[in-house]
Amino acid sequence: MPSTNTPGLLNGQTGQNKVSGQGPLTPVASFNNWSVGQLLKATVLEQLANNTLLLSLGKSKISAHTSLPLETGSQLQLKVLRTGDQPLLQVLSQSRHAASNAEISAAALRQALPRQAPLADFFTSIRHVSYNDTRLPQNIQQALQALQASIASRAEIQNPEGVKKAMNGSGLFLESNLHSQRGPAFTNTDLKAQLLRLADRLTSSNTSLSHNVNKPIQQPVQANSSPAFMASVINQMDMSELQRQVESALARIQLNQLNSIPNSEQNSQPFVIELPIKDADQTDVVAIKINQEEARKQDRDSNQLWSVMLSFELHELGHLHARLTLGGEKIRASLWAEQNHTFTLLQHNLDYLRERLKEVEFFDPEVHCFKGKPETLLDERTNYNELVNVEI
Repeated sequence: MPSTNTPGLLNGQTGQNKVSGQGPLTPVASFNNWSVGQLLKATVLEQLANNTLLLSLGKSKISAHTSLPLETGSQLQLKVLRTGDQPLLQVLSQSRHAASNAEISAAALRQALPRQAPLADFFTSIRHVSYNDTRLPQNIQQALQALQASIASRAEIQNPEGVKKAMNGSGLFLESNLHSQRGPAFTNTDLKAQLLRLADRLTSSNTSLSHNVNKPIQQPVQANSSPAFMASVINQMDMSELQRQVESALARIQLNQLNSIPNSEQNSQPFVIELPIKDADQTDVVAIKINQEEARKQDRDSNQLWSVMLSFELHELGHLHARLTLGGEKIRASLWAEQNHTFTLLQHNLDYLRERLKEVEFFDPEVHCFKGKPETLLDERTNYNELVNVEI
């Protein structure tokens, strides 16, 4: 609903219905085209730090400083009170509108990008924290063990059903599965659900420890240097770092979910999945991107042409990449190995791979092997293009 603000002054005084324009995002010449008393229409694109907003005014964007509670997506009517390099604008009214899917997706990407980190880093960390550090509270240990138990093992993904189950529990489809009312038992095998549970327990534990550690010291310092007190401080440091890494892993999954949403530049919907796989006492992460491609001239007889890009690192073989292109009964497989001995090993087994592909009824499979890595890596995501405006 529209709402009108009472006139007042900025910087904490009555009303606070003025925004102070900051020039770096817009050429100064566009500010000079304004005149005092002119009315403008703007949209709040994003809430930045330090009471700063990103506004869209026609084809231009400016950052503006204000303490007004203006929501992202709000439509503003502004009055120019001062021109120059840093104009002063008065908010006459604001109205809310439902943000488009593209706006919601872009805002979520901006939040997730700086927080995310590769899932492989997270699993390397918890391998040491969860099993070697007994100082962590029991409920955190249990949550870590439940998380580890939910991850598919190398033996479990040796067949199509196992791969399907592991992908379904990768976290990418959590909200969809919950919407389908599959019941709470499903969340026991879903990576994102387990991470959310762990994050919730860490938040509660860190809050409790912060309260105890930060209490005013009523006793001599020597008394507070007891092993129990120091252990609580160490636990707080451990769990604070663990909580940061859990949040980074959740942001990574959210990033993959957002990158699986079609954007205006894509006709098909790619799926980007990072799949953790247990192998003995280690957890390897396989990154997968599945996309429907436009068929080449020689493949016009195929109804659909799909590409699958895989990237992973195995402790024995190093970094490996594979691109599979499937159409009807035809398949092309391109493999890349970054280490010399792995490249040699793949070359010696290409004939075996061809025969296995024929056994599953692919006609005349093409298989190639290369040293190094592909020109286009899996994590070059086109959805990021919508986050930066490059118009001048």
